[in-house]
Amino acid sequence: MKGFALAGLLLLAPAQAASQELVPTRNHRGVSLAFYRWTPLGVGPSPGESRWSVGWTEANEFREAGDHLEDCETTRLALEFRRGLEGGWQFAAEIPLLARHGGFLDGVIDWWHAAVLGWSDPARDAAPLGRAVVRGPALGSFASAEGVGDASVRAARELGRWRLGAALKLPTGDAAGLLGSGGFDLCVAAEAGWELSRTWSLEAYAAWVAQGSPTRLRRARDGALQAGFGLVWKPNSRDRWIAQWQHEDSALRTGVAPLDAPHRLVTFGYRRLLGGGRSVEAFFTEDRDLFNGAWPEGANTGPDFAIGLRYAAPLGR
Repeated sequence: MKGFALAGLLLLAPAQAASQELVPTRNHRGVSLAFYRWTPLGVGPSPGESRWSVGWTEANEFREAGDHLEDCETTRLALEFRRGLEGGWQFAAEIPLLARHGGFLDGVIDWWHAAVLGWSDPARDAAPLGRAVVRGPALGSFASAEGVGDASVRAARELGRWRLGAALKLPTGDAAGLLGSGGFDLCVAAEAGWELSRTWSLEAYAAWVAQGSPTRLRRARDGALQAGFGLVWKPNSRDRWIAQWQHEDSALRTGVAPLDAPHRLVTFGYRRLLGGGRSVEAFFTEDRDLFNGAWPEGANTGPDFAIGLRYAAPLGR
């Protein structure tokens, strides 16, 4: 809880205008993706301006706990539209396209564990490559699937030193394929930022998600808390190097400790401002494997490894 408490204390501290240049990513565990989670808004469009973005994330996970097994890879393509309005408001709508499959990262992750992190996972090493299965007493049983996920709309407003927001998730994804939950979710959130120096900033956010009742998954929480913070290094006017931590409650209460534990990840990202309101960013995310499971407060439950790219550009005024 130390990291979660730190994120909360940061939001209570005196803040400057919320620049929010964190990576707009979330925990891509397949079960978590069925429910809404707040992602940092980033620099919003000015009043009267529209922006669009497309983000690709590839997340690979392997998890055995009790009678539960999650061994798959998820490709998520997020299409987002934003509009800046008068009075510090901005509106956003997102439609995700999802594909759960065997993927290509199994061998890469085995190498990463051994060559970079200096250890290996015997259970993962013994598992078949390219498997796509999610099953368990609280999960049901799912194999490969692809299609539209749950769309969402959100609005946010700059209020002095804060950015406050709310979101609604719509059940547009096929819950039978674990492409959505089958229910509506509601979310409220707050963001803030602190300029530490000319080149460094510290940014944080917190959110509460009221989870609607799923139609296939079982034992869903009524709500989930989120928090996150990160450091942004801005060596010049175009480059942004980002290191961030994020927490969220598990979507379900399965009764299996590793699955119900807080979901915490560490993300490292880079953003390049291309001019004309355009930007491109790349990132990768690690779960508990980053610390070999020895520091769950730092990183815990999530995909073993996730990588992503995102491009954003204006649509005009």
